[in-house]
Amino acid sequence: MENITKLFVLILSAVLFIGALSRPFWAYDPPEATRVLQQQGFKDIKINGYAWFACAEKDFWQTEFEATALNGTHVKGAVCRGAIFKANTVRLY
Repeated sequence: MENITKLFVLILSAVLFIGALSRPFWAYDPPEATRVLQQQGFKDIKINGYAWFACAEKDFWQTEFEATALNGTHVKGAVCRGAIFKANTVRLY
């Protein structure tokens, strides 16, 4: 029984380690996304966390949001940001 527990802990540790090396779910930036959206004129901004599969492969920060656009419609999207020299991109779904 002890060997099964050790094997389970080893497998779980490996899965968590591999997951940490992939795109981390914590790589989103609510303050920066809110600032960018406010500059674009969005109101009633609600940050929903990491935006899975919403941005390009090279975008590291991917912040999902809901907001009210300039014309008053409710929109959903993501603020994407990559390397140091790449600007923020707002993508609407």
